[in-house]
Amino acid sequence: MSNNGTPSDYIKRIQAQREEVANRAQEVKESGGMGAAVGFLHAEMDTLAAYKLEGTAVSCRKGCSFCCRIPVYVTEGEAELLAQAIEQDPKAADLVLLARQEAVGVAEWASMPTADRVCAFLDKGSGECRVYAARPLACRSYYVVTDPARCDTVGNPGAMVGKVDFGTGMMRIGGALIKVTGKFGMLPKMVMAALEMRARKN
Repeated sequence: MSNNGTPSDYIKRIQAQREEVANRAQEVKESGGMGAAVGFLHAEMDTLAAYKLEGTAVSCRKGCSFCCRIPVYVTEGEAELLAQAIEQDPKAADLVLLARQEAVGVAEWASMPTADRVCAFLDKGSGECRVYAARPLACRSYYVVTDPARCDTVGNPGAMVGKVDFGTGMMRIGGALIKVTGKFGMLPKMVMAALEMRARKN
């Protein structure tokens, strides 16, 4: 927290910054649509990450996908973007797996078979994300600084994982994302709902 002002002042500053970002995102949404607003906020996160990660020894590498087995939350706008990616390339996601995951809540996630906890958008052969350009904020903000083996929830359950803290920047962008691009929920449920809505429109 800043040395200037009270905790209440600090919270007000964060809220004001969030509103500023949200207003800019809303303008983008009104001129370019939901996808443009999501893209704008994702770009804000990427810019923050590039600044924050400079000089930081991040352990994450292409193909390292342990984190692609934990529950991920997305907004309606992000789910819409992922649904579009599936429509453009049906092989972008394992739809059978996605449907199984849709029926599971966060409390039951860890009880699923290991193979069923893998993100439906993950290429299991290469360990790479098949929709990397459209990946949600939760993925864009997840950077690890400890041994990647600690991220293995199967081999090292309960291991402490050190992650980069984006602090108030994440609060600002995340708050704006929810305000402008809709409610959030677990990725499988949100994406399946977006696919169903798109199918009804077509």
